Amino acid sequence: MLVTIKLIISVLVFVLVGSLAGPGSSPAEESKLTTTAQTEAKADTEASPEARQAMDKAKSYSDTMAMSKQALYDQLVSAHGEGISPEAAQYALDHLEIDYKDNAYRSAKICAESLSMSKQGIYSQLSSPTSGKFTQEEAQYAVDKLDVDYKENALKNAQRYSDELYRSKADIFEKLTSDYGDKFTEEEAKYALENLKADYKKNALKRAEAIKEQLKSTKEEIYESLISDYGYRFTPEEAKYAIEHLK
Repeated sequence: MLVTIKLIISVLVFVLVGSLAGPGSSPAEESKLTTTAQTEAKADTEASPEARQAMDKAKSYSDTMAMSKQALYDQLVSAHGEGISPEAAQYALDHLEIDYKDNAYRSAKICAESLSMSKQGIYSQLSSPTSGKFTQEEAQYAVDKLDVDYKENALKNAQRYSDELYRSKADIFEKLTSDYGDKFTEEEAKYALENLKADYKKNALKRAEAIKEQLKSTKEEIYESLISDYGYRFTPEEAKYAIEHLK
């Protein structure tokens, strides 16, 4: 019975590899796919039921969420994840053929295209021990492979900070370039501010209205908050406009 099962698996592997390789694949590509599929199939037949479950889950997470090896392990063993034993999780990761550099690149593309992040911001996100958990080598590979206009990403973020958060010009620049913010270069941030469509006087007024409603501050207190380096950093002219038009 065991021999029959292994034979069936081998046939399935052969069919799977053929469909993945396609008619235009080179012999080298077909050989690589065959070797990978056979290796994983062999590991699957030798694994315990829990380890096989771990392999299936890890492959699914890798394919759909482009996760790092450490992130996959944490997800598999977490009580809030799959709750799989450390031994089974480690077996799965040791026997799966996953291209973690490619996963890092796929994750980086999402950060760049959907979140408009900076190059340094993407690298930090990928390599963070509490976030992407990719190795530094994998993260560097990903950002080096990206083809992104980071000046445009900086502009997109700057526009959002103005339109939705009513920030001042100085505050937007700080947010874009800060190590605690977006981590864009000064050149990228300057490009963003030069091309940003913003009415800072109206931003100051919106901010003043929010301060008045939330803190019940006087006009003098609101003015000081608007121009303070520890506050919103509007210019005196912008702050004066806000106070004059504040109802």
